[in-house]
Amino acid sequence: MVATGVDAGDFTEAFALLNKLLGGDARFVQAQYEPTKYDFVPTIVGQFDVVSCMAFLIHVPEPLHLLRYIADRARHAVFLWSGFPRDDAMIVRYPKLHQFSNLPFPWSFDAGVAISDSLLIYAMSEIGFPNVVEILPPADGWPPVCGNPLMAPYEPLRGFLFTRSTGVRVTEPQLRGIGRRIRDFGESLVSRI
Repeated sequence: MVATGVDAGDFTEAFALLNKLLGGDARFVQAQYEPTKYDFVPTIVGQFDVVSCMAFLIHVPEPLHLLRYIADRARHAVFLWSGFPRDDAMIVRYPKLHQFSNLPFPWSFDAGVAISDSLLIYAMSEIGFPNVVEILPPADGWPPVCGNPLMAPYEPLRGFLFTRSTGVRVTEPQLRGIGRRIRDFGESLVSRI
């Protein structure tokens, strides 16, 4: 299975470096999410076994549409890592307008949009991923509370793994280990550059 990364920025050189350092063969596609069309330009074609989305939902004005887009491209699982406030109410919280773009309203909510954890879990179940496991952070306090004022008053970034089937069995030490490996991977890349 080949990993494919997508971002609006050009990370071709970063992917080449990661492939060299890690002996991988991941590919990179430069594409911009177009919130007025609920699609990427150019369009991302095909399905993947697992789709991962890291801190992207905070940059789109209608994150539920993006969740649907992501789910439609995932065969088995979706991994989401972002600022999901703990809240029993199914809400989307919006920040100030025009943080990064000059798009017209309502597409001008482009940074700091937050889906409550209860809405996230409900939405993913409705679109075919009813099984959820929260990726627990390591016990050493990582990840830190986000210091970005656009994201305040968010809690620490949180990860969720959603699957179509109930075959995923993960223990709490394994979940903390996943969070620790994400942290360690990021730190090891920084030390190699």
